[in-house]
Amino acid sequence: FFSASRMSLDEKIRLQVAHYFSPQNLQRDKYLVLLMDDDGYVPLDQVAAFNKMKELTVDLELICSALRSSAAVELTADETKVRQAGATGRPILAPTPPAEADLPCKYYCAGYCRYGHSCTLSHKPREGAAIEAQWLMKSYRTPPRSPAIAQPFPLYFVLDLEGKEEIIELPVLALRSADMQVIGRFHRWVRPVHLFEDVKGGHHNLQSNAIPFVQALPELMDWVLKMEESCGHPSAFVTCGNWDIKSQIPRQCKLSKIDLPSALYQWVNLKDIFNEFHQPRKPVRGMKGMLGRLQLKLDGMHHLGMDDVDNIAKCAIKLMQQGASLHITGKLAQ
Repeated sequence: FFSASRMSLDEKIRLQVAHYFSPQNLQRDKYLVLLMDDDGYVPLDQVAAFNKMKELTVDLELICSALRSSAAVELTADETKVRQAGATGRPILAPTPPAEADLPCKYYCAGYCRYGHSCTLSHKPREGAAIEAQWLMKSYRTPPRSPAIAQPFPLYFVLDLEGKEEIIELPVLALRSADMQVIGRFHRWVRPVHLFEDVKGGHHNLQSNAIPFVQALPELMDWVLKMEESCGHPSAFVTCGNWDIKSQIPRQCKLSKIDLPSALYQWVNLKDIFNEFHQPRKPVRGMKGMLGRLQLKLDGMHHLGMDDVDNIAKCAIKLMQQGASLHITGKLAQ
């Protein structure tokens, strides 16, 4: 028996990356396969951006140093990409179950999927607009109920971004704390600034209703202002993790050359709230883990932002019922 706590950082890095590129994981991790080039390589900076890797280190040189002696994976000569040792291309995936083949490709919904026919998800030109309209029309009303304690904010905006390189989906749900009612929904598919540049092959979706981030963010903030006017101030954004508001929105604002709205300088990380309130021996690390601990069912498609905000909102409601205070957990420097 070898305790993980006694492993060196290099060993932990090698073990984690070996898991990513193991045959078993590649059969179920279709996102990682989609990131691969024709030779089976994935940019190392994208692997380093995975949550489990960021928990170990964000130092690319340190990651390279650890992987040089790995028997499970191999680096390119310039050490900018990594693949399964001995691989000559993308892995051949097992046949996709019909139910999964009907799931939408988020990148195609946003305007372009670089993997074209090799993508295992659905490429229907107007599907993004259709599922967006269906989600926006979901019933808001549930039986009235009150939180166990008064909450710091009368209104919470539950947000869950999609898109690692750039934001491609921007869904937000408005949750009134006094009676724990969902009172509004906002959604935009977002066309990236650079991600679709100089693309070859793949599938373009000329019927996508995606809009640039420079248009989507002001539309969101206008909607937030209207919701605040009808429900009262102040409000706070709620996320499942720090990445969405701490890292990705500021990065996208910089790419899109627009200012970061003041409302997005602070947020409530619901994972931190859960761990602070329940103090589990093993802290929850993701939405699915939090749903399981709260005995709630995962609804919809995990990693489809609009479904994820519904699931995060369910966790927020359950925590408020239990007596947790949804207070600010993270702030950006002004």
